[in-house]
Amino acid sequence: MNHLLHPEADKEFAGAIPLKVISLKNYFALIGLGFLGVVSTQAQMQPMSGPVVMPWVQKQANLVIPYGVTVIGSIAYEGHGQLTHVKLPDSLKSIEFGAFSHCYNLTDIIIPASVTNIGEVAFTGCVRMTKIIVDPSNSVYSSVDGVLFNKDRTELITCPGGKTGNYVIPDGVIELDDNAFHEAEHLAGVTIPNSVTTIESHSFYGCTALTNISIGKNVSTIVDDGDEWITFSECPNLASINVDLRNPTYSSVDGVLYKNNNTVLVKYPEAKVGNFKVPNSVTEIENHSFPRSLHLTSISMGDNIKIIETHTFENCFGLTNVLFDKKLKDIGDAAFASCTNLTSVKIPDDVTDIGDSAFYGCANVTTVTIGKKVISIGDGCFSDCRNLKAIIVNKDNSTYGAADGVLFNKRDSAIVKCPEGKTGSYTIPDGIVKIMGFEFSTLTNIIVPKSVKTIEGQAFLNSRVVAIYFEGNAPKITGLPRHADELAFADCGNLIIYYRPGTKGWKAEFAGLPTAVWKK
Repeated sequence: MNHLLHPEADKEFAGAIPLKVISLKNYFALIGLGFLGVVSTQAQMQPMSGPVVMPWVQKQANLVIPYGVTVIGSIAYEGHGQLTHVKLPDSLKSIEFGAFSHCYNLTDIIIPASVTNIGEVAFTGCVRMTKIIVDPSNSVYSSVDGVLFNKDRTELITCPGGKTGNYVIPDGVIELDDNAFHEAEHLAGVTIPNSVTTIESHSFYGCTALTNISIGKNVSTIVDDGDEWITFSECPNLASINVDLRNPTYSSVDGVLYKNNNTVLVKYPEAKVGNFKVPNSVTEIENHSFPRSLHLTSISMGDNIKIIETHTFENCFGLTNVLFDKKLKDIGDAAFASCTNLTSVKIPDDVTDIGDSAFYGCANVTTVTIGKKVISIGDGCFSDCRNLKAIIVNKDNSTYGAADGVLFNKRDSAIVKCPEGKTGSYTIPDGIVKIMGFEFSTLTNIIVPKSVKTIEGQAFLNSRVVAIYFEGNAPKITGLPRHADELAFADCGNLIIYYRPGTKGWKAEFAGLPTAVWKK
């Protein structure tokens, strides 16, 4: 189908001005993109006459889309809170991405025989919608018990968000589409039959009342989303994922989902309570497999875990204790970010790499102990750890060291992290060349030696430091966009920079902060 932009559209809808009515005489309408444009289609049928009323302005409960409209465009009616009923015309060909998403009061919809395309998340978040009905004459789609399928019912496309209780997917379905049960907030349980082989990404995302899922024997593929495993995410009441014992690919033990003969831990249900020991058979924990497991209190790694992937335990707010295995080598980016009830972290000696933001936002951690083989600590690894008082490093570590609880990089002669719970005044040791890691600092005063030559990145972001005293010349600020030196001290309140008389490079301001001569 050839769509042409209506000649009045740019003028009438520029800047999303909330027009009530626009004349579309002799044109068909494509309603879409939140009504930021009106598009005509090829004139194959009798042209429309008269105005088209913009429903996002009218806010009516009952909407009748006039005959002649062929496409309802992306996010056309998204979030239309008053809408309860919609009548679609027999001229309609396509309902595009998110067209009716989050129409919270929409109770049902009838898909005409003419519709040949329904885009992703077209009805996602319609939490009161109990049924999607498809005209039996439709050649592409069908419905059973109010659930949307393809014509031959091998693909489950959308379960309406208002469906309640336990739902048994009909036998014969082969694939659960992307977003098949996305935000079906009232379902308590889902049984997946043996005919299903594929569960696509986002299939059960946001099923907030879901307590259990049963997976049949022939499911061989559960699709993740690249670097984010979210098929069963944001299901806060999910306590159990059970797999048919005859399934050769996936398995479950005590409600936890595994694959490949229990060697890969895929998903730990978010509502599962208490302590958990990773089985010794597990060699890999997939990324995002534990996030928001709010009731997990303690985790003990199995004997064969060498890598903790990115975001694995992020937002496990109830987690108080982590016992790492001695064979662990790598802790991924944000692996334990925002685990706000952790109180201490002890990194085993064989770990070599700790990723960016690995423990970011662990607000109650007071001590961190780093093993002797760590050679890389990522950016922001211990940032926003407001109660961190001391970082301790194994004396045999050749890359990192610590003094007075402050973490140093020996090779770069750099301060990597000053604990945010450290208070009072602090004098940087002579010989340090580079400063990093004073973000969120609660120190009051810092004395910087002559040896310091550079300040790296946003070293003092959100610092509460009142005064910094420089013994030597003005250092360079590196690692920031050109002409963005002030970001090194972003959101630092009333911080003043003091410098010695006779030193060089100082002006009335340094990186956007006022300066003053330091008089001892």
